[in-house]
Amino acid sequence: MSRARQALSGVRWGALGLLFNTGAQLALMACMSRLLTPGDFGLMALALAALNLLAYAGQSGLAPALVQRPALDTPTQRLAWTLALMLSLACAGLTALLAPLVAQWAGQPRLALLLQVLALQLPLSAMVLVATALLRRALRFKALAVVDALSYVLGYGLVGLATAWAGWGVWALVAAQLGQVSMQAVLVLALARPDCRLSLRGDWRGLLGYGGRHALIGLVELVGGNADTAVIGRALGEASLGLYSRARLLAQLPTEKLAGIVGRVLFPLLASTQTDRARVGEVLALGVLLVGSLGAALSLGVSAAAQPLVQLLLGPQWQAAVPVLEGLALAVPWIFMSNVAGITCDALGWLGPKLRLQSGVTLLLCLGLALLAGLGLRWLVAWLVAVEMLRWAAYLAWLRGPLQIRSRDMLRIHAAVLTSGGLVALAVAGALALCPAGAAWLRVLVAVLAGSLGLVLATGLALWSCRGTAAIQLAQRHWPGLDRWSFARGASHG
Repeated sequence: MSRARQALSGVRWGALGLLFNTGAQLALMACMSRLLTPGDFGLMALALAALNLLAYAGQSGLAPALVQRPALDTPTQRLAWTLALMLSLACAGLTALLAPLVAQWAGQPRLALLLQVLALQLPLSAMVLVATALLRRALRFKALAVVDALSYVLGYGLVGLATAWAGWGVWALVAAQLGQVSMQAVLVLALARPDCRLSLRGDWRGLLGYGGRHALIGLVELVGGNADTAVIGRALGEASLGLYSRARLLAQLPTEKLAGIVGRVLFPLLASTQTDRARVGEVLALGVLLVGSLGAALSLGVSAAAQPLVQLLLGPQWQAAVPVLEGLALAVPWIFMSNVAGITCDALGWLGPKLRLQSGVTLLLCLGLALLAGLGLRWLVAWLVAVEMLRWAAYLAWLRGPLQIRSRDMLRIHAAVLTSGGLVALAVAGALALCPAGAAWLRVLVAVLAGSLGLVLATGLALWSCRGTAAIQLAQRHWPGLDRWSFARGASHG
């Protein structure tokens, strides 16, 4: 089977996993949000923001370095395993030591013990590092989809619900997090069976050269991705942060799953064709079209249905999250189109320019958040949307020339993205206007039906409007079955 067909199979399995995991996550959200308080979720968000920085530092970019390598021998596997385990143990110890200082800075005394317990997940995550990289190199997306589904439902869902029902409060979220990571470790190691013997022999320069730069970029991105959490938690308190974190999850959840599938498929394909810049540009354009148009449709549909969604999925104590959700959804398409551009840079090894771009945008984001912190959540959300649009514009301005991306193709793709989001948002808003009262579940059902119809129309319109572009031509060459679609036949004559 060709890599392109393996990638298409990965999309299919990823899509099935997407549907299952999204449904499970929404159901679990509805239950957990009624058993726990916004303050519980806010405190957990603060803990994970601090822990994620150290967790990424402990990996040192080893996973993408393993996937990106043209060939992976046994000594390098063992070296990666050893380095990941050593670094994660060191970071777990550092987390335990720094936890009281972090709690003091945030003004949250309970945060210290939370961080110290959550640090246990760092060596657990390191255990699956090499195994996950091997599965991704082999394009075993079915296995990864199964692991994601089982670890979330059994490890996170059952543990979280049981402990939340028992009245554990924020510790229910801690138990769920550790349960998910533990089950993921067991399943991935059983499927991949990597060589986990400890060894310091292997290609140090290749792993740490690429991996170290990738880790530095990742840290910059994580700082930017968690700056909002830190500022809101410290300036506005754990309850406001809880509202914000749940709204962000609702806004990004559908597109995040979709972008994860596309990213897992694109990275190996890009790495295998990195010497052909024009071909890489075509893959990037296709990824932007898929993630941008579908992401805009999903996220803006969520924005239009924010009020009944919050009422149904979170409950009456979360109504203050409605305007936050409406605003955050506007940033989602730009966030994930930038992610596609970032994946392209990783596959090509263009880490230096990417580091400079991300550092500049992150600095701008942090400065704005610090200045606007006292004005409330709405101003912070507006700034986040503006910065994400700027980030994507910077990526596009940089990559368009080296990857030989035609300006008119990108204009048509952006028109498709905006049209897709606008069409679905109008369909959902119009349907809800015709059903202004009623139970939350009924209004959400109406919104889903209208949004689904709008999504079908938006997808067809996006593909038709982009016929003849390099992105559609690339899709036709690798997946001939697309010729059955009217947009593809039109592309052959475009």
